[in-house]
Amino acid sequence: MLLLYTALIDDECDRLRFEDIYNDYHKQMLYVAQRILRDPGDAEDAVQVALLGIARQIRSVPRDNPQVVRAYVLTAAKNAALSML
Repeated sequence: MLLLYTALIDDECDRLRFEDIYNDYHKQMLYVAQRILRDPGDAEDAVQVALLGIARQIRSVPRDNPQVVRAYVLTAAKNAALSML
């Protein structure tokens, strides 16, 4: 699945950055979405929607502070899950 997202990103540095975000936060994003949706399948769908949005807007994702990146990514997952409700 990661390959599909990285295909959307032209710049190699941005692609590597997205891969790091995916590897570092995918499980946490899934946890956040599952707490909201209470269904593993729906939670995975919400995370996929959030990751797609992050891939499309990778240049606007904060870079400097890992805590800010984490908050950004988990908020994306939360918002995608809430939209699915």
